[in-house]
Amino acid sequence: MKYFMPVLGLVTIICIIAGTYMHVGGGLSFFDKPIISLGSGSDKSSEGKDISFSESYENVDKLDINMAFGDVTIIEGSDLNVNFEGHSDLTPEVKVEDGKLYIKQTKKVKVKGIDLSKYKSQLTVTVPSSDKFERVEADLDMGNLKISGLICKKLEVDMSMGDLDIADTAADTIEADNDMGACKIRECKFDKLKANCDMGDIQVNVEGDVDDYAITAKCDLGRVNIDGDDKGDKYSVKGDKEITLNVAMGNIDVN
Repeated sequence: MKYFMPVLGLVTIICIIAGTYMHVGGGLSFFDKPIISLGSGSDKSSEGKDISFSESYENVDKLDINMAFGDVTIIEGSDLNVNFEGHSDLTPEVKVEDGKLYIKQTKKVKVKGIDLSKYKSQLTVTVPSSDKFERVEADLDMGNLKISGLICKKLEVDMSMGDLDIADTAADTIEADNDMGACKIRECKFDKLKANCDMGDIQVNVEGDVDDYAITAKCDLGRVNIDGDDKGDKYSVKGDKEITLNVAMGNIDVN
């Protein structure tokens, strides 16, 4: 039994790395072999240069972000704007179809060595504070996601490797899945929140009183802490607004 926990932890790490491998289309190795691959691009991909662009859009009520590599920030502003700064090979394609704004990295690139600093990729999406989106979807393979000041009916987040931070956001439903990384949901208004982490902590700072929420929380390897009290590895209580949290390896903290 004493060997079970370390072995389970090792298996979990291997599974997550393998999942990331398949999700981004590459693998991990050492020395002159690719440490991280975002596809099957040629070795000349590193010869690109850093670029930046900024464009504004109108008549959009849905947002779909799909990024293989890089950090993404969604912030409140006066109008809908997309700004990208980073390596030219990581430039996302941006288009609007039927009221939906699509942002997607399409060109595959191979990254060699362990120094990823030259492969900058920063996407910033500014959303109008007066607009309520029907649906916002964000799918990130490798990178951090920060959301602040967003108003929408449904927010869906799917991440493979990176930290998630959602703050001061209003949504009827928030759904978040993260394979490897922390999830923070702070001072948000919602009717239903569902978050899952394979490896990483989930922290939820609710608006108002914790007692107003129906909470179902479970940790396979970790502890559940509700409003400062240790509840063991699982906890359930009835309430009005729904919070469902699941962690495979990590802790849950709700206050």
